[in-house]
Formats: sequence, structure tokens, C-alpha cells
Amino acid sequence: MAKRILFVGFVLGSLGLMLAGCMQLASLGVAPTSAIVEGGDTVTFIATDHLGNPVTVTWNVASGPGSITSAGVYTAPAVTAVTNATITASRVDRPAITASATVTIKPPIPPITATLVDGLGDSTATPYDVVSIKTSRTSTTLTATINFTTIPTMPVPGNLVSAGNLAGFICFDTDENAATGWPSANHFYCPCAPASPEFGADYFIHLFSRNALGHYDIISTATGVPVDVGDAVPSVTSSVLTLTIPLTELGADDGITDMNAVFGDNVGPTDCVPDEVAAVVTGKSLEPKAIVIEGYPYYDFLQDLGVTGWVQTRSSTL
Repeated sequence: MAKRILFVGFVLGSLGLMLAGCMQLASLGVAPTSAIVEGGDTVTFIATDHLGNPVTVTWNVASGPGSITSAGVYTAPAVTAVTNATITASRVDRPAITASATVTIKPPIPPITATLVDGLGDSTATPYDVVSIKTSRTSTTLTATINFTTIPTMPVPGNLVSAGNLAGFICFDTDENAATGWPSANHFYCPCAPASPEFGADYFIHLFSRNALGHYDIISTATGVPVDVGDAVPSVTSSVLTLTIPLTELGADDGITDMNAVFGDNVGPTDCVPDEVAAVVTGKSLEPKAIVIEGYPYYDFLQDLGVTGWVQTRSSTL
């Protein structure tokens, strides 16, 4: 009798393991399990079993808007309010086994623009005097349009600035917290900058070289040392320099950021934005206040680049 009980127990246990194995083999998962997109964006979903092996499935939009292909590529439509869609995958060999994911579709963020007008004739030397800086933000990019009194020339791709080329720093305080990041370049170069930094540069674009693609590097200061995190794409039309900056390369910022800049040529700075108006009133000279001291971040950064200008005091007076 005991042997029969043991045998029955063994059979039942074996059946249980077999059933569990079948259930595992028939499992289904989808990735990603959630996504946030805007109208026109696509998301590619994949289906796998519990071992991560691809599984052939039928894809459907179970609820909400949008469409999905047989390959699992979902396309979101344009919406006017936040809308959710549920994507369902069903195994072809066992249609009762399904898995799902959620897509959140956001309406587009309307462009937001701001313009900073600069005083004319306030540059300390030729050739670069800023007329204005205009910024425009969408959900994916920040565009900075800098208008000069003369046509700016850029370095040859893959090279440092040379005689007459536009140079400078454009700084972004993305978290709007002066206690984080480096002091802005204005703090070092502009004569009327406050004694204590009131701007923490979390990122900056330097105009002292262009990479092999012809882009300007976006530098993060988050770790305390400069790290190249992406590209700003430049274009010049007449006297206007336009920089297109992906928000993903500003730490996925929302594009609402404090910004200031200092521009010049290969020799040194000629115009600060927005500190130049105070400089006109006081008649101070535009000269580096601390940048000539080794150990200051922009000094070290330029030294590492191999830039010979911008580290010597300029004596031109407004």
C-alpha cells in the first residue's frame, strides 16, 4: 500500500512539474511595458517568452487611438489632451495567452520664445557686437538665434578657432540654481558681473572649436569636470548664428533655463550678454577678472583645448 501511495505521489508530482513547464514555455511578455510619446512618434514593441526568446504574436491596439503593425511598431496620432492606448500581444500558437503595454500620448508643447536685446556699440573690440539673442523652445529642442552686427565666421570642422572666427561661451543654468554647476563664463569675463556667482552653469556650449561633423560641443559640468555630452548644430544666415540644441543633451531639460553668454574672436572676449549695459554705464574695461589664474574652470578648459587666446587680460575700455 505504501508503495502505491509513493508511486501515485511521484506521478502527480511529475505531472505538476510538466504542467508548470508547459505554462512557462507558453508564457509571454512585452517590452517596453510603457512608453510616453507625442503625436507622430513610434514605439517598437517586442514579445518574448520567460527565457527571453522571441515569440510570434498578433499585435492589436486594444483601446485608445493609434495603429500598430504586424512587426509591433506602434504609431501615435496627434492629440489635444493626454491620452492612453493599450497595446496587446497574443501568442499565435496559443491565442489565449496575452500580454499588454500602455502608451501615454501627450499633446505637443507649443513653441515658447524669448528675446534678449543687447545694446549696440557696446563691444570692446571688433568684430563681434551682439544685437540680440532669441530662444525658441519646443518639446524636443531649444533653438538659440544670435544676431550680430557683422557676419560671424566659424572654425573649419575639426579645428580650433583661427583669426577672425567667432568664439565664446553660452551657458545654461538648467536647474536655475546658482549653487550647482560652474559659475558662468560671464562671472569671469564680464566686468559688471556680481562678485558672487548668481548663476550656476550646468551646461555650456563653447565656440572655440567645431567637431568633425561641424557641430559645437555641449559640455556638462555635473561631475565638476567638463564632459562632452552632445552636439549643438550651427547654421549661419547673414549676420545670424542659429544653434539647434536637443533637450535630451541638456539632461532632458524642459528647455526653461537661465542663459547668459560671452562672445569674441580668437584673441579674447568682446561682448557680454546681458552684462554689457552696466559696463557701458560704468565704463569698466572688459577683461578677465579671474580667468588668467590657473585652476579656474574655464582657464583649464581652454588650456586643455589648446586655445591660446582668452587667457590674457584685455585692456580695452568701453
